[in-house]
Amino acid sequence: AVHGHGAAEISGFFGISGVYDIETQLAHERAKGRTGQYVVDVMGGRQNIVAASPSTYVGPTAVRTRLIHGDKDATVPLRMSLDFHAQLRAAGAASEFVLYPGGGHAGILFDALADLKRSLRASLSYFQTVRDRVKTLLLSRRKQKKAN
Repeated sequence: AVHGHGAAEISGFFGISGVYDIETQLAHERAKGRTGQYVVDVMGGRQNIVAASPSTYVGPTAVRTRLIHGDKDATVPLRMSLDFHAQLRAAGAASEFVLYPGGGHAGILFDALADLKRSLRASLSYFQTVRDRVKTLLLSRRKQKKAN
């Protein structure tokens, strides 16, 4: 809304080894012997953690989601993506999950690029769906402007 856009304009979400629940990430950091202060700092303080966590906004109107995660990710636990995917599905939202066996955190992008038949083609289909929705929204806005 700050930039003149609303939730209705978001057509899809593509999550790559993401932090979907910041409190869970902080617990992961503490379990590794770290404070996780950098996470709090990035969020602008503890008071923003809930509002900055995508899991806060899961509901039946959540946009179509595709999550990818490597099972060897030491930065963000795989469980975070699995839990977020389950939360989306339980809410009735369309969600896909793709596991990259042996994939780490940042390297998963290269894994996804190398897996052309499965990931890129599926991703292309996903983004074409998103593009079509955006086109529909834009055409609708143009028609509304002309009518006014």
